[in-house]
Amino acid sequence: MPRTRLHILAGVLWVVASVVLWFAVLRGVAAVVLIPATPWLRSSGWMEAVGNTYNIVVVAGAILIPSVVAYLAVGWRVPWTAERASNRHGFPVERPSINA
Repeated sequence: MPRTRLHILAGVLWVVASVVLWFAVLRGVAAVVLIPATPWLRSSGWMEAVGNTYNIVVVAGAILIPSVVAYLAVGWRVPWTAERASNRHGFPVERPSINA
C-alpha cells in the first residue's frame, strides 16, 4: 500500500514530538531534583558523577526514543500513520442466495 504524504508527515511529527517530550521531561527532572540538590551534591563530591549520568541519559534517550517511535511509525503502529480502518478491504462474505 502506498503511503500518502500525510502519513509520512504524521510519522515525522511523532518523532519530533517524542524528542520534545523527552527534553521537557528531562528539564522537569533537572528543575525538581537536580537544581535543589546542587549544594549537597557539590559538598558530597557526587556532582561530577551525577552530571555525567544525567548527560548519558540525555543522549541515550535522544537517540533511542525517537528511533523506537520512528520504527513504530514505519510499522503503522502509531495514530495517523496507517490507512483508516474504514478504507481497508475485509474478507468477502458469502451470502445465501434468496433464489435457492
